[in-house]
Amino acid sequence: MPPVTQRVAARFVLAAAAVGAGAIHLAFAPEHLAEYQPLGIGFVVAGVLQLLWAVAVVRRDSPRWLLAGGVVSLAFVGVYLQSRTVGLPLGPEAFEPESFGLPDLICCALEVPVGLAAILLARRPGALRARLGIRWAAVTAAGLVLVGTASTNALAATGSHEHSHGDEHAHTCPSQPVRTGVVDARGVDTGVTAYFACLLEHEHDHAHA
Repeated sequence: MPPVTQRVAARFVLAAAAVGAGAIHLAFAPEHLAEYQPLGIGFVVAGVLQLLWAVAVVRRDSPRWLLAGGVVSLAFVGVYLQSRTVGLPLGPEAFEPESFGLPDLICCALEVPVGLAAILLARRPGALRARLGIRWAAVTAAGLVLVGTASTNALAATGSHEHSHGDEHAHTCPSQPVRTGVVDARGVDTGVTAYFACLLEHEHDHAHA
């Protein structure tokens, strides 16, 4: 069995980061499929490509695979930044910037080092060929733990985001004011006050969605 080198360890960390980013993309895919199918399909494709690339880069030290994965990873980051600054030029909310969220920030934080490090390894095929020592083993282990923790937190945040999103739409106002027979200090029935307060709250939520 050939000795494990620093380069092998680096490829494993990059693969783990790609798996984390791919899992986040796939976790967000159902939500985007429901909103705009082509965008949701894009999330599925991105996630699958990242998972396949992770398997390929672990199995083989190929400069072409490393370069391709690095370029695509940075391209994903570019699309993400566009969606948060000027908005994507497609869908029902074209050119409307989206808000930043924890899962997508973590996904981006995983893709940036994957892109830069993969391109660097591709351009320097002779780099990190030394045998894996204790220090590099510790760094590799720390990198894997960091990637795993970040990915887990992002997926947990994705699940809570989808749950709260569903709760928001599940709560609706009554179709008409319901009189309770109790009046407030202004002499207005509290049921009527609650009805219009609910309408105003939902109009505020839709305006900031």
